[in-house]
Amino acid sequence: MRSGYRIFLICLCLILTSQAACKQSGSSDGADGISAVAIGPEGGIVATSEQGSGLSGAQVYIPRNALESSQNISLASTELPRALPNGYRAAGRCISFSPDGAVFKQPVKLYLPYTDVNNDGIVDGKAVHETRVSVLYYNERTGRWEKLNVSGRDEDANLAIVDTMHFSTYVVSINTTDTQTLDSSIPTDTTDPALFTSGDCLVGDGNVIGGNVDSCYYYNLTVTRRSTGLLAVIDRHATFVRTGIPAVISPEGDSATFDAASAFSKVLASGSASQWTWECEFVQEHTYLQGYEVRYDALIPGGSSDTEPPADGAYAGIQAVDANMVRITWPFDVSEQIEYMSTDEALGHRLVIRFRAAYL
Repeated sequence: MRSGYRIFLICLCLILTSQAACKQSGSSDGADGISAVAIGPEGGIVATSEQGSGLSGAQVYIPRNALESSQNISLASTELPRALPNGYRAAGRCISFSPDGAVFKQPVKLYLPYTDVNNDGIVDGKAVHETRVSVLYYNERTGRWEKLNVSGRDEDANLAIVDTMHFSTYVVSINTTDTQTLDSSIPTDTTDPALFTSGDCLVGDGNVIGGNVDSCYYYNLTVTRRSTGLLAVIDRHATFVRTGIPAVISPEGDSATFDAASAFSKVLASGSASQWTWECEFVQEHTYLQGYEVRYDALIPGGSSDTEPPADGAYAGIQAVDANMVRITWPFDVSEQIEYMSTDEALGHRLVIRFRAAYL
C-alpha cells in the first residue's frame, strides 16, 4: 500500500536518489552443537560461539573438584523430548548437555540462550520481558518438565543462568501469563489465525475490505536525539515519547526494525507479521528535519499517492522482515537529519512515521 505523504528536499545543496516502498571452547560440529571437550577435576568451561545458530553463548562452567575424574563434556541442540507444560512456550533452543545424567559433587553453571535478536529486552515473538524468562529441565525419571531457579542473567548476551548438580535437557521458556503486548487489545495466550478475516485492521475494529477504514488506527515510530544518542520508539502517540517498544536503527541510519509480535497482540495471535499488509506515511505536523520537509501529495502539482514519487521526493516504506520483525525505511541517514536534541517541550529535530496494517 502507498503512503499518503511525500517528503521533499528543501536544502538545494543536497541530492537525494529515492525509491518508493510502503575461555575453553569446543570445536564446532555445525549449528547443532560442539564436539566433546575433556574436563577433569581441575574444572573448565565448554562453550559455543556459533553466531546465528540459536546456540550462541551456550556454555557450562564446571568448577574445580566438581568432577572426580575426566569426562567428555558436550552440548547440542535437540528436539523437545515432550511438549512443554500448559502455558509455557520455548524462548530459545532446547539444549542437551552430555554425558546425559552426569552428576557433580558441587553445582555447575549453565548459560542458556534466549532469542532477542534486536536486543530490546523483550523475547522475540513472545511479548515477555527478558526478566521474566524461566528455565525448564526434562526429568527423564518422571517424564516431566521441572522448573529451575534462574540464578542470574546476562542481558547483553541474552543468556539465562542456572545452577545444577546434573546434566539433562534444558530450555529457556516463558509463561504466557506474563505476556504483555504494547496494545493489549485481545488475549495474547493463544495463536489462532482463524480469529481473523481478510481486511481486519491491526488496531481497531475496522475492516478495509468492508470500507470501515476510519476504524483502522495508526501507531507511530518516533526518532529523536537524546543525550545518549538517537532513540527510536514505537508507540500510539508521537512527539516526545518515553515509553513504548524500542526500535533498532540500522547502521546506515535509513531504517528502524521492531518486534511487531511483541508490540501487537493481533500479530502475536496470527502467528506471523507476514500475514499482514503494512502501510506507512510521514507525519507532517510532527516531523522536523535538518534538510527535508513533509508535504501533502495534493499540494504537489500532479502529485498523487497512486504515482511514483518525483526525483526530488520519496515515500517511507514498511515491510515484515520475518514472523516477528517489521522494518520501516526512509531514504536518508537520519543521524545527519536529527542534529538538535529533543526536550520535554518537544523541541528539536525528530522523525515521525505513522503506520497501520490489515490482515491478508
